[in-house]
Amino acid sequence: MQAAARTHRALPVYADVGGVLFLKTDGDVLFRDSSKMDAGLNPEKSLQWQTIARLAAVERFPELKDLRADASGVYARLPDCGGRGRVLNDALRCDECFGLGWVLPQPNKVEAG
Repeated sequence: MQAAARTHRALPVYADVGGVLFLKTDGDVLFRDSSKMDAGLNPEKSLQWQTIARLAAVERFPELKDLRADASGVYARLPDCGGRGRVLNDALRCDECFGLGWVLPQPNKVEAG
């Protein structure tokens, strides 16, 4: 993993049974599939996993706080996490907002109120 990180100038920031997410110096997110650990790193296409990688980087390295997306005053209420981005006594990231604490409102959804 260290060789891949050096080659791509990318920091491993998140890992689970599915693989490892790396953050490059330009903010791009790369992925290494755990079932193919000898394979190279590939660009992560999922916005959800890109968000998780950036949030994990900010949690580990607070000086990267500018990577955290800003709600800019437009957000929808999240019944699961209450805007904290975490659930189950903060043990897990919210599945709805991926840890941001907010989501953009869906035009078809009506918020309970």
